[in-house]
Amino acid sequence: ALGACLPAPATPSDAAGRPGLSATNAATPAPNAAPAPALEVAVASSDLAVGAERFAFGLMDDQGQLVPDARLSLAFFRIEGDQAIEAGRAPARYFAAPAGASGLYVAQTRFDRAGVWGLEVSGTLAEGQALAPQRLRFTVAGRSSGPALGEEPPDIDQAVLEEGGDPRSLSTDPHPDPDLYRMTVAQAKRSGRPSLLLFATPGLCQSEICLPVMEEVKAIKARYAGRINVLHLEVYASLNQPGELSPAMKAWGLNTEPWVYLLDARGRVAARLEGWAPAAEIEPLLQPLLP
Repeated sequence: ALGACLPAPATPSDAAGRPGLSATNAATPAPNAAPAPALEVAVASSDLAVGAERFAFGLMDDQGQLVPDARLSLAFFRIEGDQAIEAGRAPARYFAAPAGASGLYVAQTRFDRAGVWGLEVSGTLAEGQALAPQRLRFTVAGRSSGPALGEEPPDIDQAVLEEGGDPRSLSTDPHPDPDLYRMTVAQAKRSGRPSLLLFATPGLCQSEICLPVMEEVKAIKARYAGRINVLHLEVYASLNQPGELSPAMKAWGLNTEPWVYLLDARGRVAARLEGWAPAAEIEPLLQPLLP
């Protein structure tokens, strides 16, 4: 489920290379230690760019199953020729997901240049076993495809729910909340209140992530009623089958799903979360935006 709507995991040939940072994703046991399990880091962030970023990934065993609750530390490296220069470290927090969906490890970092970067993941598994360093490469763009932190995203004047209308005409959610379809993005940006925008397709999601994220967003709406705008926008132009992306997705340059965007009271991007995004991660980012 982790990779169904997200980029494929990096392969061993993509791993970072410098003395001491060899090309491998597989765990290598330390001398005189029990062999570590064969694990793989699956990057779940498809739109990494220069600046502050949320780096999300899964840790998978040799059966393709998520390895949860590890205590992990990340080291990021700029790749320059055959050298890897350390450019930052960050802890990773695990956010569990409901049954049928994949949780994610998330770290906050900053990239100071575009190009090829290296990652080294180390730490301890939930059972207490030390994790041998896991290494891979990934690419950072000069500019993100979707709206970046601090930017004012494009207006969207999507269809909204008319008085007495059926929200199922605008949503694949099996139990749509009419309140999520009463305001356009353009109106939300100019409302003077923070906004939470969910780009997701609960009924057509190829993974099982969209509906769980929708439920998290509904819970946030209930807790912050009257203080924030909460909008849901569908991913595809059709509500009946996946295919062409919706005008909203195209306008914002989004190609994967789901996405959660937080806008501040001025309508500028304050946070963006791709893939699994629980309330436990969203709320600490939302609270500083509240009046």
